[in-house]
Amino acid sequence: MRVPQQPGVLLTARRPAEEAALERLAADVRAEHPLRAVGTAFLETDPPTVFEGLRRLARECARVAVIPAFPGPGGVIPPALDAALAVAATCLPATRIRVAPPLGAEPELLPLARRCLTEMGATTSGDPGHTGIVVLGRGSRDPDALAPLVALAWRLGRDLGAARADGAFQRAAPPSLETVIADQMATGVRRILVFPHALLPDALRDHARDRIAGIRMRHPGLEVGLCEPPGSCPDVRAWIARRLETVETTPFHAGDPPWSS
Repeated sequence: MRVPQQPGVLLTARRPAEEAALERLAADVRAEHPLRAVGTAFLETDPPTVFEGLRRLARECARVAVIPAFPGPGGVIPPALDAALAVAATCLPATRIRVAPPLGAEPELLPLARRCLTEMGATTSGDPGHTGIVVLGRGSRDPDALAPLVALAWRLGRDLGAARADGAFQRAAPPSLETVIADQMATGVRRILVFPHALLPDALRDHARDRIAGIRMRHPGLEVGLCEPPGSCPDVRAWIARRLETVETTPFHAGDPPWSS
């Protein structure tokens, strides 16, 4: 029997293509927090939407922690999630909703990215002096939202001793993955490792795979590796536990909106 005082958990992903990975993550959260109600939802219109997920949890939870399972630019809550929470606040006035920072917001992504790249041989295979690192993000028209990804690339290059480390973007902002790889090759890099700025398998990873396949065909002497999104792992589960602790220890005050971050 669940304890009503414990907040429920709603894990949100961007699109239903990530459903299998999101459900695996939710299953891990249920196993580690068996007294909690745990649900999943998507930012896009496919069910279950964020509002539908919140409505289900509201039947047994007076409080709900909404945790985006994707790294947002600079830890910013996406506008689509803001809009969904505003609807929920109107339709579910008795439910207190806390939205947590997106999973993988800096600086917590750094050690995970560093380990993923190390496991791919960023420091041990071949000559690190000819190895480049690319952190690939979705992109944004807001320059401030791009800065954390570029900073993450710089820190990874410094920590792993890479010859080059750069950020690249899928859309809305330069440079593209192809441009960055061409620039790195021009400086003598012969081995490139790409880290998608994503926790769940999604369109960003598929975008990287398609682009890398074309790059390999055009440059058969270039070695290009792609890190797989980690999905559920001890790091991610620890991030969730920290967010739940924060939700439980941060009281609502008079005048707070029905949902807040």
